[in-house]
Amino acid sequence: MSRLELRFLLSAAAAALLPLLLVWGVGYKVLEHTLYDAAGAKVAATASRLATVLEARIETERRVLTALCTVGGNPYRTAVTALAFLAELDAVEVELDGRHAADSRFTVLPPGAHLPRVPAGSVRRDAWGEPTLRIEVDCSRGRLRGDVRLRPALDLFRQVPRGITARLYGPQNALLASSDLSEVLTGSPRPIQGALRVEQSLGNGWRLEVLAPRTTLLLPLRKASAGMVLLLLFALAASALPGVRLARSLTRPLVELAEGARAFTAGQVPPALTETGPEEARLAIRAFNRMAKAQAARTETLAEAVKARTRELALALEKAEAASRAKTRFLAAISHELRTPLTNIKGYASTLLSPDVIWRPEDAREFLRIIEEEADRLDHLVNDLLDFARAERGELALLPIPMELSTWLKELEPRLRELAPAHPLTLVLPPEPVRVIADPERLLSLVFNLVENAGRHTPPGTPIRVGIATNEESAVLFVEDRGPGIPDAIKARVTEPFFQGERTAKGSGLGLAIAKMVAEAHGGKLLIEDTPGGGLRVVAHLPREKRDAGTDRG
Repeated sequence: MSRLELRFLLSAAAAALLPLLLVWGVGYKVLEHTLYDAAGAKVAATASRLATVLEARIETERRVLTALCTVGGNPYRTAVTALAFLAELDAVEVELDGRHAADSRFTVLPPGAHLPRVPAGSVRRDAWGEPTLRIEVDCSRGRLRGDVRLRPALDLFRQVPRGITARLYGPQNALLASSDLSEVLTGSPRPIQGALRVEQSLGNGWRLEVLAPRTTLLLPLRKASAGMVLLLLFALAASALPGVRLARSLTRPLVELAEGARAFTAGQVPPALTETGPEEARLAIRAFNRMAKAQAARTETLAEAVKARTRELALALEKAEAASRAKTRFLAAISHELRTPLTNIKGYASTLLSPDVIWRPEDAREFLRIIEEEADRLDHLVNDLLDFARAERGELALLPIPMELSTWLKELEPRLRELAPAHPLTLVLPPEPVRVIADPERLLSLVFNLVENAGRHTPPGTPIRVGIATNEESAVLFVEDRGPGIPDAIKARVTEPFFQGERTAKGSGLGLAIAKMVAEAHGGKLLIEDTPGGGLRVVAHLPREKRDAGTDRG
């Protein structure tokens, strides 16, 4: 059980028990006062009833004796009559008209005997230890004295309700009767603390005391309180399991929402929460799940975007590094390509100008021819660099004119053979004229680069074919060799600037790139194809010249 569930359960128990305890406390006090008032009334009624009965019985004895004193004749007969009429009368002494007589119910008195002289209203014990009350009645004829047994009257104390103690005290505060048998046996009252007390004087020094102990009065209420506590504990124990379930159903959604919020704070996407608890909690969880799902989708989208961007950056970095490496190789190659013709030009020029040697005319002419070739080579390389720079800036200008490719290519044959002197070169020309609109200088650069590239990257002695073909839409200018070809893995990259693959042949790495730029500038395209039997075929497609029907420009 979580702390939130425990707090909720304790709060619910406190909210349920506190009003009950408050009501019970108020009710307890009300019932306590009610019991006190009822007990007080009961004690007062008991005291009043006992006093009334005692006084009535004593008054009855007194009235009978008074009547006998008034109408009696013979004192002895009067005494016998008194004993016969009054069952509680134990002994009587009659003095009428100067004559005297005494009689007793249980004792034989000799003639002329007198009763003990004790004050009227006093209580004494007889031979059997029973309390007797001395009553004296005076009349015009004389006086009657009698000892009345109090036991029959005191038996009323046994009828006192349970929980109430009634006591009768005589003169000198002597205990005459009590509803507590132990007090009767000991002859002395036992102390009772915290009791409701009612006292009533009966005359002649008699006093009636009625008590009700508070503990006895509150015993039913305390039993009810104990039962109430047990009932509350039982109800609390019985409601513990459903209370725990209710607390869990109410607090578990809050705990899960808090855990989900902590996951959001930590930058994580929490899993979908189970919709439990009351309707409000389910609505909150449903909204949280929608938010988590949307956040998960945004996170996934962002992650995919980051991955895609990372791949793009990695590819761009790879391309940039490849371009950097290619440029490094290009600078090294172009430095070599520039230095070689310059070295030859410088060397042969210095040789011709040497004052120590007189060269024969044919030797001097050969030196000049070599210088011219190296100058042409240098010029061709510089033009390639310039063309590439213009194409990179989008400034490769064309001066197109109508051309017939077969005648143009036939005129270039000697120069093409000079570009690849170690390879037998063959021209493949169609029988009909092939007309295009092109820039001759740019087209010359395209053909020279293709032939020079074929001669550089194929073994000496392998043939090179340069030719023209046609289709319905374009003229096809191709250069074909029987070299090792190009692996498929790098075939798509050989037209990239500065790309030289894994080959060790010399070159600037711009030949095919410039050829592609020239073909595309004319509205065509450059394709790299494999030839049957091995080798490479580079094909430049050029748009053909559009002609009107029936018109022949050849």
